[in-house]
Amino acid sequence: MLIDLDNYKISNSTIKKINKEMAYKHCVFPFEEDENKIKVVMENTENFDVINDLSFVSKKEIEPFKGNKMQILEYIKLYYEISDGNNAVEDMKKELVAVKEDISLNESKQLSNAPSVRLVDSILLQALNQKASDIHIEPFKSFIKIRIRKDGLLKELMKLPINAYNTIVIRIKIMAKMNIIIKKLPQDGKISYEKDGENYDFRVSSIPTIYGEKIVIRILYKSLSNISIDKLGGKEAEIFREILKYPYGIILVTGPTGSGKSTTMYSMLNELNNKEKNIFTIEDPVEFTIGNVNQINVNNKVGLTFASGLRSLLRQDPDIIFVGEIRDEETAKVAIRAAITGHLVISTLHTNDAVSSILRLVDMGVKPYLVSQALVAAIAQRLVRVICPYCKVSYKPSEIERKILNIDSEYYIYKGMSCPKCNGTGYLGRTAVFEIMKVDEIVKKFIYEGKGLEEIRKHAAVKNMKTLKMSTLDLVKKGITTFDEYVKTVYSSEEVCDELL
Repeated sequence: MLIDLDNYKISNSTIKKINKEMAYKHCVFPFEEDENKIKVVMENTENFDVINDLSFVSKKEIEPFKGNKMQILEYIKLYYEISDGNNAVEDMKKELVAVKEDISLNESKQLSNAPSVRLVDSILLQALNQKASDIHIEPFKSFIKIRIRKDGLLKELMKLPINAYNTIVIRIKIMAKMNIIIKKLPQDGKISYEKDGENYDFRVSSIPTIYGEKIVIRILYKSLSNISIDKLGGKEAEIFREILKYPYGIILVTGPTGSGKSTTMYSMLNELNNKEKNIFTIEDPVEFTIGNVNQINVNNKVGLTFASGLRSLLRQDPDIIFVGEIRDEETAKVAIRAAITGHLVISTLHTNDAVSSILRLVDMGVKPYLVSQALVAAIAQRLVRVICPYCKVSYKPSEIERKILNIDSEYYIYKGMSCPKCNGTGYLGRTAVFEIMKVDEIVKKFIYEGKGLEEIRKHAAVKNMKTLKMSTLDLVKKGITTFDEYVKTVYSSEEVCDELL
């Protein structure tokens, strides 16, 4: 029987009994101990030489249990980095007694082997191991808070004494090639990082607050292994493939920051990528590198904006153009012109739903007749958390839940009860919900004539377009997500109140 480490509470003191190098070398992980022995999970429980070595190092009897190799390695990565981080914090506290509050540029050069270096490395690695999207380093009056964003929510990683703040910020700024002297103005930087053969980019942003500079680090994962049209869902994948058959026009993906737009766009790009196409992307920044695709980074400092880059690449005989974001009137107009002159353009907008993208383009100064000619489809999306399958239970919804979901009393819905697998949250991972509006001849006519969005929505409803609300409700009924996620995704607090009245 395999030991599942998710069912055990791991102690930092147990981790220290076997060092990280030995754990990696022999693929073993200590998960429990008493006065006389240590329980370890390992791939090969009959390797007695390793067991004897572990006993010699730990000075305790070793009780081996068989485990899954991938899980063992994940736990080694995660918990030994936590242990290294804790050790670095303790070393830093000792060192800070002798460190001045303000560190000059010359003094910063002496920090290369300091605990702050090990601590920052540990923070980055812990974030990577937990598949976080962002790291927040926040100074307050008497402490520093380190938080990471995972599955859309921030959770605390550690708290540090405030007198550790300067050394940590200087270390990050040096890594990101930012000016360590400037503290009163926002700055941006970039860290390139390699771990276990994988490449990562960290986009670093600093902004002054009343207690010092807050640092936010966005993690850009370079692997495309999980980015595919098929990962977007069965029915949706079919619709996406239909849309991508158009030889020219513009496809817009809309939604707020953090709604998964980039992943959807890269999925479409992967689907279109072949040797017969000349594909360009212009992004800020390039998030994933793709073979057979020419990718351009926006660089505002030298005048390479979305609009100027887009104009230039139109002279490069492109078939498909991927524009990271339409932010302004100039970019919108160039993108639309490209779409009606024989190019397939894929880009993003910040709107609440698919239909609103039409109004957004018009507000940006694009003539309605050009929008009607160019627009192929608009796709709105959100990310919702998935119920943890290990602690998932069904229950009868309350009267309020039934009213908001518009379901009868015979219906059961689901939630997670919290368990070690989901770290007590009741959720494990996220999935996307879509609202896909295909632009047919009637919608084109409505846009050309300047009809209101409500008329377009009514026509889309007749054509069986699933709204974000409908798509999320389907996931609730199927037991994939919860009532709470449904409300958070499709309602504001005022709309919930109106629904109940």
